[in-house]
Amino acid sequence: MSSVPPDNGELEKRIAAVLRAQPPRRAPVALAARVLAAVQRRNVPWWQRSFGAWPVPARLAFFAVSLSVAGLALVGTPLLTGALEPLLRWITPLMHLARTASDTTLLVVRLIPQPWLEAAAAFAALLYLATFALGATAYRALYGRNLEV
Repeated sequence: MSSVPPDNGELEKRIAAVLRAQPPRRAPVALAARVLAAVQRRNVPWWQRSFGAWPVPARLAFFAVSLSVAGLALVGTPLLTGALEPLLRWITPLMHLARTASDTTLLVVRLIPQPWLEAAAAFAALLYLATFALGATAYRALYGRNLEV
């Protein structure tokens, strides 16, 4: 009982026929979503892309406008300050009041013992960590089904 190996061309035709008879496979849902998201990211207008992806004329125009605004700010500031002098005279007493409140707050904080400040900082850090852990737990509880792929 000797078996003669089939011809490679015939074997190839048989394998191709079997493969063609197979139903087409669908892509996994997660892969399809990632591919669609990547395609949508490529279809954004040039002004929503990073600055390096802008066309050269647009970058040059942006640079020219930026220089113009900076020059206007340097030249226009003294003119604007002269026009706003009445407003600045009105704001000056408020600035003195804010400075006095700041100095008073600093004096009160200096009166608090150092261990109390350290305990308050540690308590604030503990509250931050607890909030972070609570948020992570809530996220996991709400969206945990979608995390396993």
